[in-house]
Parts: sequence; structure tokens; C-alpha cells
Amino acid sequence: MNESGDKPASTHFVLRCADCDICFGRISRATGSTCPHCGSGAEHRIVERVGEIEELQIRVALANLPEGLRGQLEQRVLADAADSPSEPNEPPVLTSDNMLEILTRLGADDDVIEERDVQDELDRLGIEEPDAAQMCETLAAAGLLLDLGEGRWRPLH
Repeated sequence: MNESGDKPASTHFVLRCADCDICFGRISRATGSTCPHCGSGAEHRIVERVGEIEELQIRVALANLPEGLRGQLEQRVLADAADSPSEPNEPPVLTSDNMLEILTRLGADDDVIEERDVQDELDRLGIEEPDAAQMCETLAAAGLLLDLGEGRWRPLH
């Protein structure tokens, strides 16, 4: 067990094949160490132990780089991995904060908001759904916009 009393931290292995000399990873719970590249079941050398599966992938890739490139790329790759989220990238979602931000930004200069301008803002934020018409209808239902027809809306301040 670790210090917090949770399950013990897993250790994963970067192994170098005794026959083809290519590195591969083995998850700690996995049985056997057959090389996925050449099929060798020889006793492979442990190159490194890591705690996280994401780090295992990176360490295997780095271990397979030529020595001259490894030093140059290791810090860059590890820094990029630390900056990127471990969860899959989820598409941005429209929140009430986003809606009010868009409404404030577009309604600040004009008394009328064009649906196409709302769509431009949604595109800028990377929000695919709902579209501008649906967002404006939602804001109208909340009493924040008045439908003027033909894709035009008036903010109700």
C-alpha cells in the first residue's frame, strides 16, 4: 500500500528484447515477456520502471530512439506529456457562462445581434452544438433576447 492507504502503485516495465534489441513495454499485471516485435521469449533486460501507463508509452518510444536523438527529444517529449491532459480531448461545451459572454460581447456595440455573428463566436470557441439559432432561442426563452425575425435578435438589458 502507498502512503495514502490506497492500492499500491503499479510498476510497469520498459524491456529491451534480448534477441532483436528493440524495447517494448510490459504492464506489471501482465504475465510473460514475449517480444511483440520478434516473438522471442528470451530473458529480456529491464531498461526502466515507470508508475503510469501513459509514461510507459513515452518511455518505450524514447528507449527505441537512436542514442543521439534520445537526449535531445527526451525533455521535450516529457514536458509535452506533462502539459497534455490524460483524458481524451472532449469537444468544448456551451455553458451558461459562455452564452452570457457571447451575448455581452455581441450586444455591447449594437442593439441587434445577428445569428451569423453568434455562430462565428461559437466557432471561435470550438463549440459545435448547439448552433447559433438554438442558442438564441434558449436565450429568448430565458428572457434575455427578443426574436426580431430573420436571424436577428435584440438583447433585453
